[in-house]
Amino acid sequence: MNQGAVGDHRILYLSARLPTAIRNGLDLRVRNQVLASAESFPTGIFSISGSGESISPLIEIWSSGSDPEPARGVATQIAVKRGVRDPKGPYWMRFSEQTGREFLAAVHEFRPTIIVFERLDVVPYLELTRSVFSGPVVLDLDEVSGPHNKSFLEQTTDVQERFTRRIWAQLVDRYEAQVVLKFDRIWVSSEDEASNFRKTYGESISISVVHNSIDINSYETAPVERVEKRIVFTGNFGYLPNVNAVHFLIKEVLPLLPEHTLDIVGSHTSQSLRELNNPQVNVIGEVKNVAPFLRRGSVAVVPIFTGGGTRLKVLEAMACGTPVVGTPFGVGGHDLTSNENVVFAQSAQEFAAAIEKLDSDDVFRHELTVNALDHVSQKRSLSSLSALLKCEFTTISC
Repeated sequence: MNQGAVGDHRILYLSARLPTAIRNGLDLRVRNQVLASAESFPTGIFSISGSGESISPLIEIWSSGSDPEPARGVATQIAVKRGVRDPKGPYWMRFSEQTGREFLAAVHEFRPTIIVFERLDVVPYLELTRSVFSGPVVLDLDEVSGPHNKSFLEQTTDVQERFTRRIWAQLVDRYEAQVVLKFDRIWVSSEDEASNFRKTYGESISISVVHNSIDINSYETAPVERVEKRIVFTGNFGYLPNVNAVHFLIKEVLPLLPEHTLDIVGSHTSQSLRELNNPQVNVIGEVKNVAPFLRRGSVAVVPIFTGGGTRLKVLEAMACGTPVVGTPFGVGGHDLTSNENVVFAQSAQEFAAAIEKLDSDDVFRHELTVNALDHVSQKRSLSSLSALLKCEFTTISC
């Protein structure tokens, strides 16, 4: 229950999109932060775009800008062209005077004591915010762009796309370096990201780790019968590391497991993937609730080798009682231990061996899933996130 008197803090989030429908990890991170904050403080959210009803009666402001222009999905190529032309930076296509006025109206109505900017996308509204708000402003960066963009480039084989991504990476890296100094605190999702940040920007900027967490209760569904030898991989397939993971699973892992099938669940599946003629592969696509598909799977896999931040899909599978096999990088940032609450695998052979062991060893499987659920409950739940945010907001305002 909202305890509005705790420290007399009032928290307003500014995000690119209202987290009504979850289409990627960022939506889920924003959604769960807002929910966790609202458990202890009066909390509101204003977004550049989005619609839909509020996700909790505890959230006092749930609104978005009415100007459709900043909300339009902008292809990377277009963003690059506009970013090159605009000396203010690559995200100024998100700025609108009309949206700015509406955001200021929300600030005036809600009277926050702390404002949290969700990612670089909304930073163009910082100067406007500072003109009327003198309290602390936080940037939830989640991940540092430099290492993340470098890993994207390493995985891009198309010459034109590689050229475009290189320009975009340079623009974003330059912009990030300019703006992080303007915030009172930076949040990232893991100790590794905090280390990346300090290596990139030094020790002078205040930074905190705000872990990705999930609402465990939201993954409770009607009983779903688990299907033996069914592997499940979830994600946003407009994200290159997830695309490469699918290729790895189909080309390298599945041939070693001829009796297994793979469910691919998530948004932005490509036409070539949807038209794939492979009896071992089921392309489910985007769903409203990923939990039934995770519960149906015998094993959830996370063959992610590059990228940034931490993978919420790991926590989602654990909350569903589905054992997770992943690369150390893919499951990193959640303080997990191999063969205790997750199984590490790096090569196709290691993935196949781990999957077969979980299918055949019921005792090992049970211990792993029980430990995983306990880990999520203790360290990555909304209650743990709420306690962390309570501490964060108290120290930020000092």
